[in-house]
Amino acid sequence: MMGETELVVTQARALVAAVTADDSGMMLGNQWVGGNGGLLSRETLRVADPLRLALDAHDQCFAKLANPSREGAE
Repeated sequence: MMGETELVVTQARALVAAVTADDSGMMLGNQWVGGNGGLLSRETLRVADPLRLALDAHDQCFAKLANPSREGAE
């Protein structure tokens, strides 16, 4: 099973690849595809969602560790 850190790194790499494709495009075979001039595609936004959720979970975990007295307040 993949650890939390490895999962975040994998998701971050996928997001970087998607953003790069949106910005610069890539060569597939003999054809240039992508390169939307920096506009984000729906696919890139979809790739960003798991990373966003993982980072949110990370932040919530550390917020609970930093403020243990708030656990019962939620």
